[in-house]
Amino acid sequence: MKRRAFTLVELLVVIVIVGILLAILYPSFHKAILKAKVSRVLADIYAIKSAALVYYADTGRFPPDDDPYRNIGLIYHGIDFLENRAGVTGWNGPYLDKWPKNPFCVRVPTTYESGYQWEGIWVPPGCPDVTTHGFDFGNGNEPCIEIGILDLNLEDRMRVHLMIDKAIDDGNHTAGNYRVRVEPGNEWYWGYYRVSINPR
Repeated sequence: MKRRAFTLVELLVVIVIVGILLAILYPSFHKAILKAKVSRVLADIYAIKSAALVYYADTGRFPPDDDPYRNIGLIYHGIDFLENRAGVTGWNGPYLDKWPKNPFCVRVPTTYESGYQWEGIWVPPGCPDVTTHGFDFGNGNEPCIEIGILDLNLEDRMRVHLMIDKAIDDGNHTAGNYRVRVEPGNEWYWGYYRVSINPR
């Protein structure tokens, strides 16, 4: 018995139906993916914060800023959580198994940017002090975790920063312990989460 094949019209109808279904479901899938990635970012933030507080308990100070290492050719974020590069007395780490990789920062090479950076307020020995360290939360610069949201359009970057802010702070990107640095052109790339023994 000869089997009848699909006609071109039938194939086009199926393709159109599948396309319509995808168009209907895509926003839900997109939101679910963003929520899953935000959950991962929150877990990473809590892990880095806990590690920084243990570091502080052991040494009496928070780790040094990551940025100065760039000036001596070492591009590696969170290195003082993993090894005592700064030679701090009382260091009893490693405080993390590895430095986490931000799911919103996958297009930037790992050797340059992990999507998270420790913004300490002092410079490790042997590194030139060429910039401001920490982040100004309105009371002077304080130690914090810098969180990059790079792989999205502006609307989604804003959405993700506000989702993070609502989950760990007050939902206001200009106040509280989580702030967004809105760069020229309304870019919304970088958020900063204050790590303090006396959070406000």
